[in-house]
Amino acid sequence: GKVLCKQDIKDASYSEDADEWTAMVVLQFPSVAQAVTWHDSEEYAEAKALRLETSTGQFAIIEGPDFGNYHGFLGAFIKVNDPVAFAKYAPTKTLGAYEARRTYNKVDDLPYAEGLENYDAAVLIAFPQRMGGTGWMTSTEYKPDRDLRLSTTSGPCAIIGTDE
Repeated sequence: GKVLCKQDIKDASYSEDADEWTAMVVLQFPSVAQAVTWHDSEEYAEAKALRLETSTGQFAIIEGPDFGNYHGFLGAFIKVNDPVAFAKYAPTKTLGAYEARRTYNKVDDLPYAEGLENYDAAVLIAFPQRMGGTGWMTSTEYKPDRDLRLSTTSGPCAIIGTDE
């Protein structure tokens, strides 16, 4: 695997309800199976013990597209408070103009998760650059869907990365 991005939330270009986060890390593995193997490996055991001893928060192994050439990441864990209204949420209709790739995984379907008992889904959207994510989040095209999401869900969301 490799680290695609690691950043303090205070340096995020955008965040919502992310006060419980201090940092966000995005790793990529060739497959979900390899991510699970790494997580359970003897090589990671010492670092994992240190992470669990010194930090709290959410951790998820999610399946998604190849994000290897992307530098901006929106990460979110969401709780759907109004499923009927949320069913109308359609962010993918506006993501194409930002060359973004999105993965949405229900928590119950994740191969591994920590600290997600209060959430329904894990979301990761990759953008070529971080400011593309911020531009999408604040765009007039996405505003109706953003307003719908904000009124029907809760949970932390942040955009991190670089503008390389």
